[in-house]
Amino acid sequence: MDELFVINFDEAIIFRVNKYSELKFYDKRHTTFDSAKEDLISYWDNVLADAKRNLSAVKKLKASDVKSF
Repeated sequence: MDELFVINFDEAIIFRVNKYSELKFYDKRHTTFDSAKEDLISYWDNVLADAKRNLSAVKKLKASDVKSF
């Protein structure tokens, strides 16, 4: 096949491109849609887990935790 799948992680989009296209903005290239989709799902699972941890920490904040500089 002469196609690759590349991901725009910020927009959660997978693009199908010609294997010989100039891909300046995409470091990861996948040979199958399924592997690209798996990579995208993994990325957003990690983002969601980090956001949940941050939200939990923020909910516990007190005024005395505020730092000055």
